[in-house]
Amino acid sequence: MNLNIYINGVGGQGIGVLSSVIGEIFFDMSYRVIGSDTHGLAQRHGSVSSHIKVGDFDYPLIEKNSADFVLSLERLEALRAAEDYLKPNGVLIYYDSVYQPALVRMEKKEYPTIEDIEKVCHIKKSKIIRIKMEEIEDYRKQNIAVLSVFAREIKIPDEKVISVLKNYIKYDLEENIKIYNKAKLIN
Repeated sequence: MNLNIYINGVGGQGIGVLSSVIGEIFFDMSYRVIGSDTHGLAQRHGSVSSHIKVGDFDYPLIEKNSADFVLSLERLEALRAAEDYLKPNGVLIYYDSVYQPALVRMEKKEYPTIEDIEKVCHIKKSKIIRIKMEEIEDYRKQNIAVLSVFAREIKIPDEKVISVLKNYIKYDLEENIKIYNKAKLIN
């Protein structure tokens, strides 16, 4: 199996944890895994991305329009990643959270709508899964919902995911597992 997974969002959302968990899951399943992270202005809610390649690859960065999966934790970042990285017939899984940049708050630029993301995915003939769970009060747990839907889509056994999660989640593990199990039901 060769698989390109592009993950993005804003600083503080747990992109690094999500990337590490996914990488370790595939590594534990005896796949070769390489990757690279970019952190930008992570401390100031700036863009953060991670490239994960599973299989026979030599170069860690995902080229434009070649990601099999794009996992995003913010709407604007989902649009950017779908436009730039999602391959035709790929899968976009995104958590519909909104962190408005300064230009949007100053009303100099418009924030993308859900329909804007749908248009890009329609053009690329890509599957799109939007996640929004009102019961997630801590934005740092939205990555668990995205992980759950990704694991379901790629058919990774839940016990494998939860086993790896236990190595990374040191607070509210039971609540994170509840979020994981509930998110599996999202279409």
